[in-house]
Amino acid sequence: MGLKHHFSGPVEVTRKLVADRGRKVVLTRSNLLASYSSQKLVEVTGQGLARRGDDLRAGVCRFDVVEFEAYRARREQVYQQWLPEIAKAEAPSMVIDYRAARTEAGIVAILDFLGVAAIPGSWPTLKRHGVQILDRFENPTDARAHLQLIGREDWIIEDDLPPPGAD
Repeated sequence: MGLKHHFSGPVEVTRKLVADRGRKVVLTRSNLLASYSSQKLVEVTGQGLARRGDDLRAGVCRFDVVEFEAYRARREQVYQQWLPEIAKAEAPSMVIDYRAARTEAGIVAILDFLGVAAIPGSWPTLKRHGVQILDRFENPTDARAHLQLIGREDWIIEDDLPPPGAD
């Protein structure tokens, strides 16, 4: 049993969760353009989590440089503040990136960390949006130009393969 926490609530709650002796799986997302666009598409489509059998709602969103940079700064600040706190806490923790967590090896690694045996089955949730992140925007050339400016062209694609160096 567990809970999902986005580090966006009161700091006191986050501090208590970090200090708790329970095991923690920390899901990060290195591709901030992908997470930004996913959040924007939830607003556009009204659909968050999707499961097998659900009708997936299509849509595109507008890339806004100022909004994206504010989003990126907030996410990076959260990682810089809380990942070291979690690492030095007494409880065991596992940090895994979204891409790696979506692979069979990633799921097995999480289950091993939690001490749970893997059982055959399929993942019930669906990835709603394609791996070509620029396709999510009504103004992809603006997004591409900004990624080039900040040196993050690697964010144009987010497939389900583990990032380089991940086991």
